[in-house]
Amino acid sequence: MIKVDYENCTGCGACVQKCPKNCISWKEEKLGFLYPTIDEEKCINCNICASSCPIELNNLVVDDYAEQEVFAAINNKEDILKQSSSGGVFPAISEWILAQAGVVYGCAYNEDMQPLGVRINKQQDMYRLQGSKYVQCDTSNSFALVEKDLKTDLLVLYSGTPCMIAGLRSFLKKEYDNLFCIDLVCHGVASSKYFLDYLHGLESEIKGTIRDIKFRDKSYNGWSLSGTYSGKYFETDRSFKKHLNYYDSYYYSYFLSGEIYRSSCYTCKYAQLSRIGDFTLGDLWGQKV
Repeated sequence: MIKVDYENCTGCGACVQKCPKNCISWKEEKLGFLYPTIDEEKCINCNICASSCPIELNNLVVDDYAEQEVFAAINNKEDILKQSSSGGVFPAISEWILAQAGVVYGCAYNEDMQPLGVRINKQQDMYRLQGSKYVQCDTSNSFALVEKDLKTDLLVLYSGTPCMIAGLRSFLKKEYDNLFCIDLVCHGVASSKYFLDYLHGLESEIKGTIRDIKFRDKSYNGWSLSGTYSGKYFETDRSFKKHLNYYDSYYYSYFLSGEIYRSSCYTCKYAQLSRIGDFTLGDLWGQKV
């Protein structure tokens, strides 16, 4: 039976999704982070959870000695570029995958503003996956869905933090020629509970419901850290969109200063030149392409 390593567990969800008896669930710990917990009465000691854990397997990189190439790029479609936090490369890659009748997985807010790993197969849904989300994404059942898609020969693109990609690869246990993974140059993750508590506090102040938040919104001040949050007021059902300065937001400030991350983020084993994904995306702010 797997024993949770609270310092190194990234919360990728591979063990939860892989358990054949569904006896692993999430338990909330400090700062609202979720960790796997095992129902010992249901557990059959098959050890599948341990064999699916990227920390247990230590699968840090795909190839230590792989030759790497670095490119600077920017999306030439102005509308897509404006919706993106950076250069819009992710939607460009996704557009190609979708054009091949493939599917794309990434992080999106649900109707309750919970960040989840979701699947899209239509270009018009791409906006849901765009933009930086400075909070831990719940992979939900996305790894299991990816496996089904791969076995039916669909082309699959999965985008996430390096620990999410490591979790996916551990879950699958084999390489697929029709799978492409994008890992991000990650800053760290805050818990979704802390994030949602922050949003609920804002909602109480403005007497409205927040339906979206963009941590880096180019519509306000171009390429900067300025953000926005938007939604509807309770009493009038009137829409609103409000500016979000990082120095006026305790959540945004704590995130950027590195004070609210998951324990594993402070000793991240994926923060290195050798990468777990097929592509690594990061910012090149202020660079001419």
